[in-house]
Amino acid sequence: MKIHIRLLIILVLLLVGSAAAQTNGNLTPPTQFITLQNVASSNINGSEINTRIYGGVVFEVTGTFSLTLVCEANLEGTWTSVLAVNLADGVSTANVTATGKYFVSLAGAESFRTRIQSYVSGTVTVRARQVPSPAKAGGTN
Repeated sequence: MKIHIRLLIILVLLLVGSAAAQTNGNLTPPTQFITLQNVASSNINGSEINTRIYGGVVFEVTGTFSLTLVCEANLEGTWTSVLAVNLADGVSTANVTATGKYFVSLAGAESFRTRIQSYVSGTVTVRARQVPSPAKAGGTN
């Protein structure tokens, strides 16, 4: 039993150390939030967050605005619209128009961004962090 616990601790330390060593150029430890849009007030592409070794992204939208945020994943060099799930009500959308917290599943995507489209007024801030890929049934990846 002690050997299993030691092996588990070593594995966790290796995984955490690997993720921590890969900083925002562009792999960031999944506990660190990255600002994708910072008090943005025009139609503009947000900063990218790397998702290569992660299963998804959780992001928070704050501000007072009238605009549409398009959620996009970079798949082999092409930005593609993806669905975000509102964590408050479980509704999926590719176009976020309200403040809140959202989750996007991004297995296989290189990076994620939000793009402001149809800007009318106000400012928006979007902060995101990567989330690990969930283990498959049976505990294997």
